[in-house]
Amino acid sequence: MEIETPAVVVGTLATLAGVAIAVASWRATQSQSRATAALTKIEQHRRWSELTPQFTVACEPTSGEQVRLLVGLMGPVGLERLDEVTVTIRNDRPDRTPVTAGPPTQDDLDRQIWGPYQFVRGVDGAAEDGRSVPAKPLLLGERLEFRLAPTPQPFWVDDPADWRRRYAGQPVRLSLRCRREGWDPWTIPVEVDTPGREQA
Repeated sequence: MEIETPAVVVGTLATLAGVAIAVASWRATQSQSRATAALTKIEQHRRWSELTPQFTVACEPTSGEQVRLLVGLMGPVGLERLDEVTVTIRNDRPDRTPVTAGPPTQDDLDRQIWGPYQFVRGVDGAAEDGRSVPAKPLLLGERLEFRLAPTPQPFWVDDPADWRRRYAGQPVRLSLRCRREGWDPWTIPVEVDTPGREQA
């Protein structure tokens, strides 16, 4: 039986101690890296929140039944510009479902714009359904202009006047999706008064 000399034992213990120190150092480094990443993420989110775009949005009357929608970027100063702003019309509520077996179907309800105005088809690149327009860049202090027309009643509503009365004086509900390189997108919900609406 071979007996280890004190020098061998000391060397083995030194090796084990070195490994233990290396493992402890690695764990400390990993913990520090996670803490740094968490702090960086918190700081990025704080800065992202500070840069949330601020808009002025207004509807102005024009000739006939159409209105002019103006969307201006007013802040914050540190934002300077948006690479893209996509304007979409939201429904007055998002949860409509069919109440009968026949028309309107869920697809019919989803296609209908439930609100007083839609984008004028064929103007400003508006989508065929009148719900959205293509994304556009926007500089701080500048504004975008779009044309809106009254939303036609759905095919299952017989009385156009009843449809118009339903949305008379109601705001246009918009969603402004904003993109700037290097940042997560922002989505800003907006309600804008329409011409002739009584102010609260």
